[in-house]
Amino acid sequence: RDFNYNGDKQQWNYGGRSQRRNSLGYPSLRGANQLLNAAAVLAALESLKDVLPVGAQEVRTGLVMVDLPGRFQVMPGRPVVVLDVAHNPHAAATLA
Repeated sequence: RDFNYNGDKQQWNYGGRSQRRNSLGYPSLRGANQLLNAAAVLAALESLKDVLPVGAQEVRTGLVMVDLPGRFQVMPGRPVVVLDVAHNPHAAATLA
């Protein structure tokens, strides 16, 4: 209820209680839940904006550069090997 997001194939938008961020690039992390996770991060940043201001360019850079080794990490070579730290049944089902 405190935030929402929507997007198309090229970009996405975040809407919070008092802040909107439009035309954002998708997070570099793979997976269906990453957009929800990114929107939750933006909601947290919005709530901290008075003590931790983060500008539009920093948000864009963070989305592009985010890296979490072991989170749907595709290893080079053949056969295709995917590493993931699915840590509970819901995460394992999503990975599957």
